Amino acid sequence: MRLKLLYVLLVFFSANVLTSEAQNASKKALTQVQFADNVNAPLTSMEMTILTEAYGENLESLILSKPQRLKDVKHLLRNRLQIVNAKNKDVSPFPLVSSQSVFKYYKKSFSKNVLYQGLNFNPLQFNLNFYSKEATTYRIDNTNYILIIKPQH
Repeated sequence: MRLKLLYVLLVFFSANVLTSEAQNASKKALTQVQFADNVNAPLTSMEMTILTEAYGENLESLILSKPQRLKDVKHLLRNRLQIVNAKNKDVSPFPLVSSQSVFKYYKKSFSKNVLYQGLNFNPLQFNLNFYSKEATTYRIDNTNYILIIKPQH
């Protein structure tokens, strides 16, 4: 009886070890984010406006006083966000930006103002999937514009 129990435990243990090894092998290791040289330039006035709208009085303590966080935000705004005019293309498959919740964690006064007004559109106003492993696309309401968020890795 003990021998049978020992065999069962040995088979169970072996199966668990093999399964965990297979799961670890299928996961891709994240690579270090490669920043373009443009993240070393100071913030533009438009970027400061976007950040001030998103973080309000917390901007200094959360972003500006943290060099790596500032670099991450610059990389997001300058290299990973792209607004494209998709005229003559079907944009209906993409979710609307307004279907995402408003980002009110740091600034409670945000509203769902999703009218695209050229450079005045603030993507940081919404809880968008900024850190997906693949590109994410949203349609800007009542326009032919789409917002593409490129992955950071």
